[in-house]
Amino acid sequence: MRTTGGAGTTGVAALQLGRRYVGVDINASFHDQALKRLHPHLPDSSSEESG
Repeated sequence: MRTTGGAGTTGVAALQLGRRYVGVDINASFHDQALKRLHPHLPDSSSEESG
């Protein structure tokens, strides 16, 4: 049986609940779809302090 990270639905739910999420997929099209779905829910990394 093969499992995948899918289209990012679980990741979106995790981010909405303030949880962390790691998704791994071997299918490039699912990966791209997940990134598009997750992007609006990701924190703005440009506002984070580095160091």
